[in-house]
Amino acid sequence: MTRDLLTGANFGGPLQVNGSAGTAGQVLQSAGPGQVPTWATPSGSGSSFAGYAVGNWISPVLGAVSAGTAHVANNIYLFPFILQRSISVDALGARVTSASAGSSTQLAIYSSLSGLPTGTPLASTGNLSSAATGTITASVTSFNISAGAIYWMATNSGGTPVLQHLSAASNSIGYILGSDSIGDITSAAAVASYYRSFAQTFGTWPNLTGASTTKATGAGRGGIVYLKVSALL
Repeated sequence: MTRDLLTGANFGGPLQVNGSAGTAGQVLQSAGPGQVPTWATPSGSGSSFAGYAVGNWISPVLGAVSAGTAHVANNIYLFPFILQRSISVDALGARVTSASAGSSTQLAIYSSLSGLPTGTPLASTGNLSSAATGTITASVTSFNISAGAIYWMATNSGGTPVLQHLSAASNSIGYILGSDSIGDITSAAAVASYYRSFAQTFGTWPNLTGASTTKATGAGRGGIVYLKVSALL
């Protein structure tokens, strides 16, 4: 036996529950067995994942972290990520696991086109001291990250600090992007990670549209750029 879905047209006007037709964007929400449903605004942005909270710091990648590998000064290091929920971000952060005397580091987020970093950064920090170990953070102008889209975290330093990164055995990038070479995402040495880099004088962030970034495998240079949630979209 089948039942037809009743719509506003069946009633000669908007569908009403308890005398209310709800407002734009609302959906009917169950109040439990035997109870009258109510109108409510759905949470999230088409995603079932609702674990983020405003004011929380989140890691944009999943996997075992490691101390990372030392930066080479004046090089942008890039690593991709995907979020399961659309959010606004108002601060970026990282962890210095090995300091570099007198050095500073900057953090940024790039969008992606055809699996490569593109455009100018959606946000970037000023100089953050990497002359001592510990967390480094900075507020940025709020920007949005859309669920399911690829973005690139980016770091550059004027010295040779080490930032916390994913273990070289992490297969995160294989899951996100894959590669034209199976050797990039698996090896007998359990190295399953690779990253991209771009030679760039520290202190400036270029437009990477069409730029030729270098791919390298192994323990990640650069570092995880952590995100602070300012709004759920």
